[in-house]
Amino acid sequence: MENKTGDYTAQYDLYTTGVGYLRSVKEVNLEQGLPFTTVRISALRGDITALQRTHFNVVAMGLETTNFVRALEPEVDDGSRVLIKFKLSDIHPHLFYYESGQREGQPGVSMRGRLIGIDWARVNGVEFNPLEEAE
Repeated sequence: MENKTGDYTAQYDLYTTGVGYLRSVKEVNLEQGLPFTTVRISALRGDITALQRTHFNVVAMGLETTNFVRALEPEVDDGSRVLIKFKLSDIHPHLFYYESGQREGQPGVSMRGRLIGIDWARVNGVEFNPLEEAE
């Protein structure tokens, strides 16, 4: 990437786009630092007759994206099927060990990153526009 002075930057961006279900929305409040919003997305991939899912745990970035997620939060909490077209940046694996359940003690991996945009959302198959909801 070239910056305004013609020099190349020392950072590369990785973007991922997809369609998936919004599974949870949580506000994280820290003792030090600003609160932030995390979301879980179950992204759809593969042949439509045999869909597979990839799960992402991401932080909502930017006011517009965070407000969109917050507007969808009551729908997610009510158990509605919230389908979104999303854009993520800087995804990376995070290794962990299951602390309980059938897989207790076994290693697992989750994908983490940043949610930087939502192009559209559908709640139970109906288009959702947070601007219309505010009116």
